[in-house]
Amino acid sequence: MAHVLVTEKFFWEYSLSFYKVKDVQELLLGLQDGFGLNVNVLLFCLYCDKLTVDVNELVLTSILSSIKIMDGELILHRVKRRQAKNALESENRLDKTRYQDYLAQELEMEKAQQAQIVATYLKEATEHPINKDTKQRQVIKSKGNMQTYVALHAERQHIEKLPNTTLSTAEVQVMIQTLQDLREKHHHV
Repeated sequence: MAHVLVTEKFFWEYSLSFYKVKDVQELLLGLQDGFGLNVNVLLFCLYCDKLTVDVNELVLTSILSSIKIMDGELILHRVKRRQAKNALESENRLDKTRYQDYLAQELEMEKAQQAQIVATYLKEATEHPINKDTKQRQVIKSKGNMQTYVALHAERQHIEKLPNTTLSTAEVQVMIQTLQDLREKHHHV
C-alpha cells in the first residue's frame, strides 16, 4: 500500500528541505496568514502528492480534528514569538538568544504536530482506504491533495463562520499552483 511510504521522519525531512526552496516559505505563510490554512497540513498534502498518495476529505477532516488543540497552542506561541520579535526590533535590539529559544520551541511544536498528522493519516488511511477505481480517487487525482484541503477549508469556513480571509479564492489558487510547480521541481524524497 502506498500509505506505508508516509513516515514521520521522511515527512519532517521533506518539509525542512522543501521549506528552504525559494518562495516556498513566503507562499506557505501567506496561505496560513491570509487564508487560515495550516502550513503542516499544506506540507503534508504536498508530500503526499510527491509520493502519489491520495488524501481524501474524510482523512483530512480527521487530521484537522486531531491537531485542533495542538494548532491552537502553536498559533498562540507563534503570536508570542512575533510580538517578542517586533518588540525587540522596535527597541533596535534583538535578543538573539530569546528569539532563538522561541524559534526552537516553535520548531519542536511543528515537529510534534507533523507526527500527529502522520499518525492520524496512517490510522485513517488504513480504516478508510481509497479504492483505486473509485470516482473519489479520480476527483482527488484531478485536483491534488492541496486542492482537496483548500476546498474542505473553504467549506468549513462557510459552515463554521470562521473569520474572513484577506486572500481571494483566485489568489489562493495562484499560490497553490505555484507551490505545486515548485514541488515538481524539488527533488527531495
